Amino acid sequence: MFTVDYEGERYSVNCIVNRRRPRVRRFVIDTGAKFTCCSYDYIDPELKEEDFADTESKLLGGFVADVGMKFYKCELTQFTIGTVDCGAQSIWITFDPRIADCLLGMDILHSTCFLNNPDEMCLEIYSDMRDLAEELSKRI
Repeated sequence: MFTVDYEGERYSVNCIVNRRRPRVRRFVIDTGAKFTCCSYDYIDPELKEEDFADTESKLLGGFVADVGMKFYKCELTQFTIGTVDCGAQSIWITFDPRIADCLLGMDILHSTCFLNNPDEMCLEIYSDMRDLAEELSKRI
């Protein structure tokens, strides 16, 4: 289990992202976002857009006044939310400088179990249902 505190009217969490080398990066948890998205330099500042010429891409809207931005699929060997290892994952990166936030979306969150704890003002993230059930049994 990993607990994320509510700060600044949103949940954000340090994650380990590993493409060529591991880095700790802060992502905003967005259960309304279908995809995990960020700027390329958040993953690896040495990446070049031309490196992704033959990679799957998407035009995603809603980031800047509903104007679409081009994102490329980026394969990671590791994505860890706090202490919850999600293994190898694909995320979506952009080279557009207008992006402001890095979002942790449901494409990765769906591989975990999470529980909003309003009494403690936190979000609890579990590796699986067994982990969640074990924790809840301790509280009853």
